[in-house]
Amino acid sequence: MTRFAIPNGGGPTGSLLYTLPSLTPAPYPNPSSPPINFTGATSATPYGPSFGSATGILRTVGSYKTTANGSGDLGFLYDGANAPGQQLTTLVAPSGPANSPSTINTIAHSTFGNQVVGNFDTTLATFRKEVKGADELLKGANGVLVMPSVKKIGFVVGGQWGEGALRIGGKTVDYYKMEVGSVGFQAGYQKASFVFLFLTQDVLDKFRAENQWTAGVEGGITVVDAGFGGSLDTLKSKSSMVLFLLDREGLAAGWSAKGTRFSKMKPQ
Repeated sequence: MTRFAIPNGGGPTGSLLYTLPSLTPAPYPNPSSPPINFTGATSATPYGPSFGSATGILRTVGSYKTTANGSGDLGFLYDGANAPGQQLTTLVAPSGPANSPSTINTIAHSTFGNQVVGNFDTTLATFRKEVKGADELLKGANGVLVMPSVKKIGFVVGGQWGEGALRIGGKTVDYYKMEVGSVGFQAGYQKASFVFLFLTQDVLDKFRAENQWTAGVEGGITVVDAGFGGSLDTLKSKSSMVLFLLDREGLAAGWSAKGTRFSKMKPQ
């Protein structure tokens, strides 16, 4: 079993299953949905099976992307070990519907028997836990840009990089990558999850109209501490776009969003 890149696809992958003894490749897991080979997916990535045989016993896992879930991953379990076989199940952690508002990524890596091992990202769930009045803020925002894992790149002349989804009305509408130079990193920043709130329709429209939007040029971003505890109106009085930093590792006070670039991207 392997994955392959879709020619001229801009990053999406599909998967193939090789069966003994012929080793002839076949679409996996859905032969009826080329070239991704996963019905409804924009990209699919399989991982190694826990056990298999030439007679067709197979149980394996992986992840896939859909237009609705944006750049986030959904996990899947393909089960050919139990009758009637060829059962394909979507995995979302914590348990909930696909495109769950609390889960950004669910990636299943391996399976053994009736256990699946993987990881998931719940940036918005963390936001709700750490930020007082989070539900009011999310409901009142015109848009929410979620960057689940933004990491430092380099050492002396560093930078940051991450990918995320712009959500409006609880649904993903666009996908973005985030980049910036060394500004803000000399204070010791290593990793964090970013949640941007667009507090006016005007700033959201301007952000979406540009293929590349730079903080401090096209508009400003006010960094707000997770312990803020104020109301939506208080935030709007500060700025039309605010940033909450979560799950911070090595981030000192005084970090600035100036120079941060956002570019539209296609989900991979």
